[in-house]
Amino acid sequence: MANVKTVQELKMVGQSPQRYDIPPKVDGSLKWAVDVKVPGMVHARNVKPPVAGAKLVGIDESSVRDLPGFVKVVSKGNYVAVVCEREEQAIHASRQLKVSWQKPATAPFPASENLFQYMRAAKRRRAPSRT
Repeated sequence: MANVKTVQELKMVGQSPQRYDIPPKVDGSLKWAVDVKVPGMVHARNVKPPVAGAKLVGIDESSVRDLPGFVKVVSKGNYVAVVCEREEQAIHASRQLKVSWQKPATAPFPASENLFQYMRAAKRRRAPSRT
């Protein structure tokens, strides 16, 4: 735990420090994580079901196979993603991929007017393992 400084030890309080980060943010010269490019880099986009709790039934990979930059479709359980050479290609492919989902028999969430009672009554559970 850090020691608390006395008021006399505080140097920045009441000062206007120089913001060296602002000019590159404004003029566009700052490098962000999304600006990183490495050789062989590919891009992916998740494909989400139309409703929460839906089960994956099938994937029609032929619906995207001939798109420019297409690399592959990734699927594990109910997770689906499409991988392409460039980001905009992955975005387009994720919208084009034909996926069949089975809606859950019951709504995964209660109606808004019952949400508070549902949350208060819900049992805590651990997140599933990612193995």
